[in-house]
Amino acid sequence: MLGSRTLAASLLALGVFLAGAPAWAQFPGRTPGTTIFPELPVRGPIVFYPTLTLGAEYNDNVFLTNEHKRSDYIGSVTPGFQLILEGVTYRWSVGYSLTGEKYLHNDELDNAVQRQNFFLTGSHRLTPQFTLTLNEVFIEDKNTNFVGTENIAVGRQKALSNVFAPGFIWRFLPTTALRMEASYTLQRYDDPASADSNVYRLTADLNHDFTPRVVGILGYEARYLDVERQLGVTTHTARLGMTYRFTPQTFATVVAGPTVRVTRGESPSVSPFVDALLSSIFSWGAASAYAQHSVGTAGGVGGTTENTSVGGLVQVTSLARDLVLEAGPRYSLSKSTGGGDAVDVSSFSLDFRAMYRFTSWFSGIAGYRLFLQRSDSASSTIAGDIDQNRVFLGAQFGYPIKFE
Repeated sequence: MLGSRTLAASLLALGVFLAGAPAWAQFPGRTPGTTIFPELPVRGPIVFYPTLTLGAEYNDNVFLTNEHKRSDYIGSVTPGFQLILEGVTYRWSVGYSLTGEKYLHNDELDNAVQRQNFFLTGSHRLTPQFTLTLNEVFIEDKNTNFVGTENIAVGRQKALSNVFAPGFIWRFLPTTALRMEASYTLQRYDDPASADSNVYRLTADLNHDFTPRVVGILGYEARYLDVERQLGVTTHTARLGMTYRFTPQTFATVVAGPTVRVTRGESPSVSPFVDALLSSIFSWGAASAYAQHSVGTAGGVGGTTENTSVGGLVQVTSLARDLVLEAGPRYSLSKSTGGGDAVDVSSFSLDFRAMYRFTSWFSGIAGYRLFLQRSDSASSTIAGDIDQNRVFLGAQFGYPIKFE
């Protein structure tokens, strides 16, 4: 059964992937059967964890459009691996998976490389006061709503994203630390009608420990958003927030402030920025909720948008030994900030997932995903209305190899 270390890791992952502060928050989620980065059951200086996942899926809207909705049964094979290097002053983790799919009816969609996922994350404490960090996530997928954090689908096409984010933490006083991170995020789409984008970001936060429970946050973030066929947009955000630890197992972080948006030839405008996360570990599992509002891109639709996202994750581990249940709803809204084609796209996703470990090397997986999208955009032919249900059953084989 997953212990407290796994639950803490799950909460950390939710904060990393959804709260938006680290750059690899660009990773949007998981397909119903994805276990590309499973929690390692052992720890060691070096752990290599190869996996092989075999799956069968029913998808009632394989082309991600309601205009010509088609369903299919899909078989998949996903080899992957994780490698973790861990010492007193460092921890590095790298993982990769590749999924090939075979369709029962729409055989033109058969592909040995349906999606690829790669991540690299780690930290190295050079001195007791100074730590280097690095995060990178690469995603390639034919399901475009899995490529960016906006949770927007622009039809079925090859799409990819990559986030590269180096940074450091410098505790120059016993109770005060400077956290800095630079990042580069790219999104690319095969369809010329979709909009590629590049986002450059620099964030600097001063964190001050007022008490063991209260940490104050004061910072600044600058972004440059370069969206295809649009004028470049620069944003400046003043960040003010706090982390409060209610108990050793429960904490909340809220960061907010104004974002000034500057576009060539236009007057500057102001919009709000909010990034909030609440996480807790319980005797039965763990739960987290998040809310975010920021200026960003619209995931291939085009233009600079104000993006709002609200959601959460619940993990239950107490029902039976070696059984993990997860549920996660999410609502997202992207609206145009002005200029270019109007963008107004909303989406809702609801994920259920179960994993049962039969042996140390064999696990069963079941998953369901509901995805709903509605668009009032001028480019609704790119991001139209979508109703999609996906059901997944699979088996994963893998065994961690520990090197002392």
